[in-house]
Amino acid sequence: MDCERIIVQSMDTSFRNGRMLIPKNGLDSGLFMLVPNFNLADKIRELYLEAIARNE
Repeated sequence: MDCERIIVQSMDTSFRNGRMLIPKNGLDSGLFMLVPNFNLADKIRELYLEAIARNE
């Protein structure tokens, strides 16, 4: 389960911190925003459900 947990948590982090949006004036402003990677949502949900089923 440890390796599986690491993979699921890594994918969850990849989803949550998917990409960085930077304003047109660049990083000089010090502003940026992390936007979820919605392309991973279905796969992560599937992984969570599989992990729950295996550990019931």
